[in-house]
Amino acid sequence: MSIKFFPVIQDPNKAKFQRVLMVMNKPEWTDQNGIRHAVVVKTAIPNSLGMYTVDSDEDCAKEKLAVLRSRLKKGDLPIVGEFDNIEEAIKAERKVRPLTDKEKLLRVDQLERENEELKREVIKSQRKE
Repeated sequence: MSIKFFPVIQDPNKAKFQRVLMVMNKPEWTDQNGIRHAVVVKTAIPNSLGMYTVDSDEDCAKEKLAVLRSRLKKGDLPIVGEFDNIEEAIKAERKVRPLTDKEKLLRVDQLERENEELKREVIKSQRKE
């Protein structure tokens, strides 16, 4: 069993991306022996972590991978991927997603603290000389 991860880049300024992708859509049909075959509809939906996942053991795994790889190649959806583990997928999504206002403020605070530390180090080194 292997799972592939395709994280969705969530923009905090927009609604959560939850697009349902059609993987397979076979209409109902009757064969020449009169046997009725039911409708088959398979979809891909991002999970609660905001990732499309494909388990190699699930029905239509090949078709789901093909659809996701195709959309990734087209670049028409905010997805990154394909990853073999969830940690890599989360890191990749966080690198490219827009920051929230709170994250921006925290980043500014962090940069200011680092700047103050560098100033102190420069002053100390100048005093020693």
